[in-house]
Amino acid sequence: MYLVGSAFTEFIVDVALCLMKVIKIHFQTRPGFARGLSYGLPKFIKAEGSLGLYKELVPLWGHQIPCMKYLFHSFS
Repeated sequence: MYLVGSAFTEFIVDVALCLMKVIKIHFQTRPGFARGLSYGLPKFIKAEGSLGLYKELVPLWGHQIPCMKYLFHSFS
C-alpha cells in the first residue's frame, strides 16, 4: 500500500515538477527570456504550446522508474 501511494505521489509531483523544470531551463539557457515564472510561463506557452511544457516528462520518468524498480527489488 505504501508503494502504491508513493508511486501515485511521484506521478503527481513529476507532472508539477516538469512545468517548473522546462521554464527553469529556458531561464538558464536564454538570458532575458523572462523575469520570473509568472512572465515566463505565458511566454513559453505562446511560443511552444501547452504540450511543450511536458517535453521533459518522459525523460523524468525514465529516471524515476528505474529507481522504483530498485525499491521493489530491495523489498522482495
